[in-house]
Amino acid sequence: MKILIYQPRVSYYTGGGEVYPLQTAKFFNKLGHDVTILTTQAKYLPVWEYFKKFMKENPGVKIEYLTLDDNYKDIYKDPPGVNWERWDKESLWVSRLGYEFLLKHKYDIVSVHCVIDSLAVPFDQKRIVHLHGAPDELNYTCKLILSKEKSLVAVSKNVADKWIKLGAFEGMKISTNAVDNELYIPNDNIEKNIDLIFVGRLIPIKGLQYTLKALKLLKDKYNLTPNFTIIGDGPYRQYLESLTNELGLKDQVVFKGLVIQENLIRSYQSAKIAVFPSYAKEGIMSTLLEAGSCGVPNITTRGSSMEEFAKDNENALLVEPENEEDLCEKIHMLLTDKELRSKISTNALKTIKEQYSWINKAKELIKIYSEV
Repeated sequence: MKILIYQPRVSYYTGGGEVYPLQTAKFFNKLGHDVTILTTQAKYLPVWEYFKKFMKENPGVKIEYLTLDDNYKDIYKDPPGVNWERWDKESLWVSRLGYEFLLKHKYDIVSVHCVIDSLAVPFDQKRIVHLHGAPDELNYTCKLILSKEKSLVAVSKNVADKWIKLGAFEGMKISTNAVDNELYIPNDNIEKNIDLIFVGRLIPIKGLQYTLKALKLLKDKYNLTPNFTIIGDGPYRQYLESLTNELGLKDQVVFKGLVIQENLIRSYQSAKIAVFPSYAKEGIMSTLLEAGSCGVPNITTRGSSMEEFAKDNENALLVEPENEEDLCEKIHMLLTDKELRSKISTNALKTIKEQYSWINKAKELIKIYSEV
């Protein structure tokens, strides 16, 4: 199958909606399909290190660029990942270039990863729209597109249900995030010198503010002072650093920023517990699967997509969203019970190998693409 993955942001931005299409490209290519990624480049846009590494390690995946001139520069003055309007503005204007490209190049199917990105696909080409997370409400353009769009794939049932409530097609398919479980593996020879770890964008819905407050409760209630490594960056970082100081946690918390993949895997392997207390919008987080695949027991939230993977007290511990007291108790439980940590990590590894490996997800998606 000749597949184009159209993702304008994948060259310069890090997030689940960017990692997912790169992983599909990698494993589609491994399955023998002809895969091209169409993305953006501009002199004012940085190139994401993850993307550079991806290109180097996957020479069989073709890369095509839409080159943006200074007329597009004002779009990128707003930081990415803060609000949907920023993404929608980029999708709307860059899609005009994508449309011109696709008038000249034909594919069996075009995979897009944002609703408005679908405007780039001419009517004579088949497309499939992946839905990563869900907004609280739809803007007018998204409503118009979704009134006709039926080739939809959501990254979780929870995300699908939210889009359906917003007016999307009820018969959409579901294909979750996954993990390269040949790369993200446990390493028992590495010292577990990180008590708690978080990996992801630093934005409010990730729930890090509640983790920091839970650390303060652990200190006050149990006299426990676990160290906490935060990997990632984003617009919420300054607030989180300020909150860390305000709560008197400066000696416990380390903000690492973005790290290369090798260091990320080593950090997972060095951690006793991973904490992912997101409370809105997301699918099953790829970082949660990465941590679990490295043998790290996860704490995550109820009432979200994570429950589609996480079974409480079996392969993860679940907490109420936006609840530092519950988070405090679950962190205390795992920190002080080595046997429970071992049980949860063993069960998570089993679940991931059976249901969440990327090669199997790629096969699942190819079947969906073939039907379209």
